[in-house]
Amino acid sequence: MLRHAATADLYARQRLDEIRLLFLDKIWRSLWLMAVIAVPISLSRYFYTGWQNVFAVHLAFLAIVTLAVVAHHRLPYNFRAVLIVVLLDLTALAGVFSFSLLGSAWWWLFLAGMLAGNFYSKRIELYHHTFGLLVMLAAAFAFISGNIKLSFDTNEYVTHLASWLTLLAGPVLFTILAFHAVRTSEEANKNLLDEIDLSRKEKASLAQQLEQSLAEIKTLHGFIPICAHCKKIRDDKGYWDNVEAYVQAHSDAKFTHLLCPPCGEQLYGDLWKEVMADMKPH
Repeated sequence: MLRHAATADLYARQRLDEIRLLFLDKIWRSLWLMAVIAVPISLSRYFYTGWQNVFAVHLAFLAIVTLAVVAHHRLPYNFRAVLIVVLLDLTALAGVFSFSLLGSAWWWLFLAGMLAGNFYSKRIELYHHTFGLLVMLAAAFAFISGNIKLSFDTNEYVTHLASWLTLLAGPVLFTILAFHAVRTSEEANKNLLDEIDLSRKEKASLAQQLEQSLAEIKTLHGFIPICAHCKKIRDDKGYWDNVEAYVQAHSDAKFTHLLCPPCGEQLYGDLWKEVMADMKPH
């Protein structure tokens, strides 16, 4: 039973690792798809905003994501999980201090925190959200105090289609893809829990049946000393008992007495034969 329990635990851990890895792969593919679509659109804003530092970050983002997707089989889980969070954080930092509230960079900060919680733990997610709040407060202070000012006309910025497409192709698209991956992972976890619960119920039922069977079974085993002539059996105390007394004392078997044909004829002769003949179906 312990061996079966250990095997079940090992199977559950392996399935959980597979689900986590599948979730990470889906996030990376979603990130790459978003980057391929959104980065060129984002760079097109250069024509009416001028060069912004965030554009260089976007180019590096696309290059790193592409390389990571191509070489994902060679990269360990923890490296890829941390790299996603770092990439989103760097993109968020560059975006917040380049476009202030006009961009969607703040969303990358908190989405990165939610992903970190899915990759690792709720505590990591809480730490990252705290970091995100501090970044937003620092950006707010920088713009409110006038230490950082936007280098382009904000009214003109919101009139360009590329500004809106950057929002749709970036955070909106990736959010949809990321939460689809989360739902897929949750469904896989639920199916695994149902499978484990069913397995535990089946094992509990089998264990109960086994215990019941063991309680009902009482067997004779080993060498049994029996007299070669009278067929009496010697017990552990050295006393000689007839076979039925010994068997009833050492098992749950009960005897009922009949006569075999040879003994019946020997004891009752022709009467036995007549009785047997009458009992045969005509």
